[in-house]
Formats: sequence, C-alpha cells, structure tokens
Amino acid sequence: MEPKFKTAIIDPPWPYGKASNNNKNRGYVSQEGNQKYPTMLTKDLASLPVGKLIEDYIFLWVVGPFIKEALDLIDAWGFIYRSQLCWHKTTGYGVGYWFRGDHELIFVASKKGSEAKRTNERSLFGAPRTRHSSKPDNIHKIVEKHFPGPYLELFGRNLRENWTVLGNEAPEDGKDIRESISILLEN
Repeated sequence: MEPKFKTAIIDPPWPYGKASNNNKNRGYVSQEGNQKYPTMLTKDLASLPVGKLIEDYIFLWVVGPFIKEALDLIDAWGFIYRSQLCWHKTTGYGVGYWFRGDHELIFVASKKGSEAKRTNERSLFGAPRTRHSSKPDNIHKIVEKHFPGPYLELFGRNLRENWTVLGNEAPEDGKDIRESISILLEN
C-alpha cells in the first residue's frame, strides 16, 4: 500500500504519571487522580502504523521527560531524526517534574531517501500558551510553507483546511487513534 500523506504533525498523548511518593508531583494527572486526557503507553504509540501512512516527513511534539521515547518512536515508525524546532511559551507554562515546562520540542524526521530541506526558518519560535495541551499554529504554517502535502495531523484537536485531522478530540473524527488509523488504511 502506498502512503496516503507526505507530511504529518503528531502530538502523542505521552504517558505522564506519578512523579513522586508525596502525591504532589503528578504530571498530567490532577491531585484528585483524574487524567486531563487519555494517555497511551510508548509501546502502543510505537505500534501505530505511522510509516504506512506517511511517505516523507513527520513533526513530532516532544516534552522533556520523553525525549528518549520520542527518538525510539521515530525509529519504530521507520523515520530518521533530522532536526528540531522549539516552541517557547511566551505566556504561562506547562507541567513539569524538575522544572516547569515553558517550552516544547518538535522533532523533525524523514524517511530514508526523502529530500533534505533548507527552510531558513529559525529553530526557536515564541507563541502564547492557551488551553491545556493546545499547540500554536506556527508549526502548521512552517510545514505548509516548506513541506509537501497531503498533510495529516495525528492526535489533533482542530479542523484545518488542507489537513486530515485524526484524534479523539478532533471535531470530525472523535475516535480512538487506533480505530481512526485503521479506517483510514482501509479506504
């Protein structure tokens, strides 16, 4: 089967959990024990057939505690790590164990044989933090300007023109990502 998309943005629901024995440092788990959204184990993320969907490039959102796992996912999906972008949250900050996160990384990876890119974009961009786990539009604009479509966003939350957006919070999807991908591969 030929891949359906050239480029994807992926924002995995990283499996944050309890970080200390005093129940105060809990990552994306509230003090009451409720998750802000369903997470996935790294092994389950690795089993997603991303390499079958994407022909050339992925932009993978990464948070500090999961850098090693992100690199492992890139390998498992059949891509090669190439570079990274960094979003500096210009207002507010996110969760964190050792430090409160006021930045997130986006790892850029490609398949072997995909064209190398020189975008002349800066690797650091600033944008305000909005609702929990929401991402700025900067990355979509960079992708659309320099990388080929068709475009896919996995674990997305907003409809975007010229993008297929899948995820349990995506307005026109709303399914578990495994089911969404399975349906996409069948069509």
